[in-house]
Amino acid sequence: MKTNPAMNAIRMTALAGAVAMALASAGVANATLISQTFTSGVEGGIVTFDDNLGSNQFRLTFDNTSSMWNGAITGIVFNVSADINATSIFSFVDGNNSPIAGWTVGVNVNNETTPGNTIFDIAFETTNGINGGIYNDGVATNFSNVVPDIATLILTISDPDPWTLASIGDDSILRMQRTGADGEGSLKIPTSSSSTSGQTSTSTSTSTSTSTSSSSTSGQTSNGSPVPEPGMLGLLGIGLLGQALILRQRRRRLQN
Repeated sequence: MKTNPAMNAIRMTALAGAVAMALASAGVANATLISQTFTSGVEGGIVTFDDNLGSNQFRLTFDNTSSMWNGAITGIVFNVSADINATSIFSFVDGNNSPIAGWTVGVNVNNETTPGNTIFDIAFETTNGINGGIYNDGVATNFSNVVPDIATLILTISDPDPWTLASIGDDSILRMQRTGADGEGSLKIPTSSSSTSGQTSTSTSTSTSTSTSSSSTSGQTSNGSPVPEPGMLGLLGIGLLGQALILRQRRRRLQN
């Protein structure tokens, strides 16, 4: 789908709103949601990070927003502002929530480079050795070893436990291949913009398993039950509006 900067902003908000809806419907009001945009000329993408329903899982959603050519997202390097010692792949699905078969997801975690931080290096490869990637089905013509538009990767964090997402460094790098008019190039695109919504409360468990004290009561009723925060409700509304605008644009293209 051909895009422009304004549409990229709408898609970024729509993605964030869709994830926020899932988090809110599951009763997780304080989950952290981070969206980063990567742009190099007419090629790029949006990556959304969240701590996936607060279940010690880390979700990454990739969206190819290139407006021309065959560039495919093939990986990302990013920095989490806390040590992560052990992680594994829980699932990797396409935009229809169907498992992506025949791909290898390489996850290299390094928390030795900068103490107090963990650097993730994630790469997509197919079983025949050709790099896989996520393409934009509205503009691409080379469909070998790629999936359209959106893919979601969920990682399970086993150490530390519990774990929640605090922040992502603004020095992330998105990798793309098959770039340029001839499809022979490659790109390493630094973060163009980043936004964060939601708040993760700092909690300390007491000696009993049924009682938890928290330094923040935002997003909770007096009995501790989670309720949506005003900021999250606003994001939901904006996200729904963004999705409606995208669907409207697609219908217009089909009618033309």
